[in-house]
Amino acid sequence: MSEFLPEYVQIRSFLAGNIDNILENLAARREHSKINADDLFSLDANTSNLVNIRWNTNYPLLRKYTILVLEKETLGLYVSGNPLEEYAPLLNWVRETTSRDDVFLILIEKIKKVFTKSGTMMLALTITTLEGDLEGLVFPKNALQISPKIEEKELFWVKGKISDKNKHKTKNNTNDKVDKIDDSGEETNTQEFAELPKLIIEQVCSFEEGVLPLFDGEEYPLAQNRIQLLTAQDWAKLKHNPTAFTSKIASNNTALTKETTIKILRIPNTVTKEQLLALKNKLANTPTTDQDIKIKLEVQDSANHWRKVKGEYWLNLKQLPEGLIYELIEP
Repeated sequence: MSEFLPEYVQIRSFLAGNIDNILENLAARREHSKINADDLFSLDANTSNLVNIRWNTNYPLLRKYTILVLEKETLGLYVSGNPLEEYAPLLNWVRETTSRDDVFLILIEKIKKVFTKSGTMMLALTITTLEGDLEGLVFPKNALQISPKIEEKELFWVKGKISDKNKHKTKNNTNDKVDKIDDSGEETNTQEFAELPKLIIEQVCSFEEGVLPLFDGEEYPLAQNRIQLLTAQDWAKLKHNPTAFTSKIASNNTALTKETTIKILRIPNTVTKEQLLALKNKLANTPTTDQDIKIKLEVQDSANHWRKVKGEYWLNLKQLPEGLIYELIEP
């Protein structure tokens, strides 16, 4: 057994590889007990074949992810950890690379169709995320598009937001009350699903596709250097081996700028929300051309105070959004 694996992974892999032998031994014990049920003093009975189990020592080691998914199916909850833990570095890198905090990695446990009183379909998903167990909710405007893309026991990238259970109200005149389809196919009136904390899902794509499909059709697309970093990853490989992830992919041959002095880019409060979003999509964590400069951001608030934005970024001033007003100063 590998000393680097968690103990429960080794033990459960061993049990999974020997389940047939264990069941065979139990069946033999039951048969032996049945035969000797009327003989209370059958000390001479041959029980040697019941004591020793033929252990299989050449069993395959299961993935931590697989073991934890089976644990949830069997017990109804995770006891040994979150099956997505090994994907945490990858998810953090995706959020940093896209400068988005609305990207989530989810494991779909169960899919339920939910209908409003007007008859429009919504989706209520039982999901596991790195943020914990949540209920995924897809509103009618996206339900028909998303429904064919998803399936149970699979990993997906989604774009959405976590809803506060005390503030969440269904939209689009759903009147908060729906007819919920239970496992038997019967309709039951319930408001419970609308009161639980949820991940409101707007876009979804399979893990193997990567995250770029989540941003299709957006008014301000990701910068080209970010797209290159995302497409350089082997998503199919990472699905089965998330520990193979490295953020250095696609950046090894990057030409570093000679100018490493950090400058301050000040954005006045006269800029529009759309211009700020466009600027955000131009920021990068690593340089991609010799024209990129390293900057820190300061944004002016309504009281004319300058607020520092957390982090340091690389930016090509020639790629700034059209009409953006800014001031570049030395620290």
